[in-house]
Amino acid sequence: MPPKKSKKEKDDDEQAPQDPKVLADRQAWLNAALESRQPPKLRKKLKVKLPVAITGLELDIKAHELSKAIRERDEWDAKRKAVMSAYKDKINGYTDEIRELGEQIETGSVPRMVHCHEYGTDEGEIIIVRQDTGVVVQSRPMTAQERQQGLLGIGDDDMDGPPPRDTEAPPPDETEPDPDDIG
Repeated sequence: MPPKKSKKEKDDDEQAPQDPKVLADRQAWLNAALESRQPPKLRKKLKVKLPVAITGLELDIKAHELSKAIRERDEWDAKRKAVMSAYKDKINGYTDEIRELGEQIETGSVPRMVHCHEYGTDEGEIIIVRQDTGVVVQSRPMTAQERQQGLLGIGDDDMDGPPPRDTEAPPPDETEPDPDDIG
């Protein structure tokens, strides 16, 4: 890389004519000035990084090195993205857990699988009742298919009708197996 020029030198270069005859005269004047002086004394040897033209073979080697560097950079970028994705998934998992725990603390309850019984009424209603407390947890109209099953007697083998809505059913006897757990 050539040494940096001062502001004055830059200004001189901008004002200097670019005519080849003027440039040749300038070079001749510079050479004459150097010849009239004594040759300069060598102070030290040094290496300076300067642009040097490269051959076709060197150019091919540089192109191959560039291609390799791009490929390796892309591989590392893909690895980085995979790791970042894994971190994002982990953080999102914690965020979901925090949200769920916050809801549980706020409501004072946790969602769990609870044994329930489904009853069909003569009024065309489906009632789902918790087995442990006897509390109605859901009530909805029967679908056409459910009405048809009721007429055919399908699925009525363990239903004695709905329990009274205002009373709580006693908890199941611990010695008797749950009919839903058999088979």
